[in-house]
Amino acid sequence: MQIPRSLTVAECWQHVGSRGVGRIGFDAGSGPRIHPVDYSCDGSDVYIRTASTSELARFTRIFARGGVVAFETDQLEASRGECWSVLISGFVMNAGKAHDESGR
Repeated sequence: MQIPRSLTVAECWQHVGSRGVGRIGFDAGSGPRIHPVDYSCDGSDVYIRTASTSELARFTRIFARGGVVAFETDQLEASRGECWSVLISGFVMNAGKAHDESGR
């Protein structure tokens, strides 16, 4: 087993870009909520597609100017004894249908 170390910012984004599955956490007023999500990223933006009736979509509408969220993705490579985890905090915004149609 390797000794834990901090990742560089570049390593973090490389890992985030290599996955596609993660978790988003937010608090809409009734306590923290964490949801598994499929995602894509473009530079330092993470895009998550969700149904318009979902709890995350409702949170986005309530906090239209950017509610605070946490996003996490990780991977365990047991055969190599390696693992990593990346946690990002940021703001949620509706990317709109134009972004949806681009496949992101």
